[in-house]
Amino acid sequence: MADKLRNELNKSLEPLGFIVDESLLRNVILPQTIQKAIEEKLEAQQASQKQQFINEKERQAISFELEKAQQEATRKKIEAQGVADSQRLLSQGLTEQLIKLKAIEATQKLAESENSKVIIIGGGEDKLPLLLQSP
Repeated sequence: MADKLRNELNKSLEPLGFIVDESLLRNVILPQTIQKAIEEKLEAQQASQKQQFINEKERQAISFELEKAQQEATRKKIEAQGVADSQRLLSQGLTEQLIKLKAIEATQKLAESENSKVIIIGGGEDKLPLLLQSP
């Protein structure tokens, strides 16, 4: 509007030797319908920006939770691999003789303890000691 006013003033005043460089509009009162439309547009823009901000925060939260879940899954996978490796090494080192030796050592410790018990040697298919607690 200021440009239009400046152009009109230049057209009117140029023949008189005046050149208008600038025209300022102050205290412009717009019709109520235009003012209301401007306010509604501003409110809509602010609501849109607010929703974009909320959506971005939600995306960040979801991304954080997803990353956290992925790290936990990786941790569990590494832990499971460690357990599997440990069990594999143990099973490779366990022989029938070692199992029998451990059974004999356990039987010896039980026999030396002060608890009352009955130990039957050579029972069952695996020929390991059987323990019976006395009442």
